[in-house]
Amino acid sequence: MNETVNTLEGIRDIAPPAIPWQVVWENAAPGIIVLGLFVLISFGILLHFIWRRYFSSVGQARRRLNALQQAHHTKILDSHQTAFQLSEILRETFRLTQLSTQTPLPEKLGAHKDRWRAFIEHLATARYARPEDTRLSELLADAQFWLGRWPHNNND
Repeated sequence: MNETVNTLEGIRDIAPPAIPWQVVWENAAPGIIVLGLFVLISFGILLHFIWRRYFSSVGQARRRLNALQQAHHTKILDSHQTAFQLSEILRETFRLTQLSTQTPLPEKLGAHKDRWRAFIEHLATARYARPEDTRLSELLADAQFWLGRWPHNNND
């Protein structure tokens, strides 16, 4: 017979030894590190957007503005109350003592001086005019424009 004692070719029930964890770690470490960095960066980006939406001054102002729009559309607030609250929201968010056509605009908004003047005049009209003379939907849309364009603190 041609059988040798040293060959294991015919034996199939012997399992090879387990790979040491050190070898597995050395081979998989770059992939694990890249995946971990991807997860951390994704989590950081998600936290940034959550912070801007819910906790920054602009995010809070947008939520207050949406609540104000809802209250006006459901007739909880009349035109005068809506205009006064809108003015208060913008003053607090922009950290201004008064909203007026003479308010110095930030450099970034220099091209929008005429739009600011028209917005402030429309807001003043809405606060003191008869309710049927006001177009609050336009005013609220303009307020959204100014909330999106006005520069804010870095920690917001």
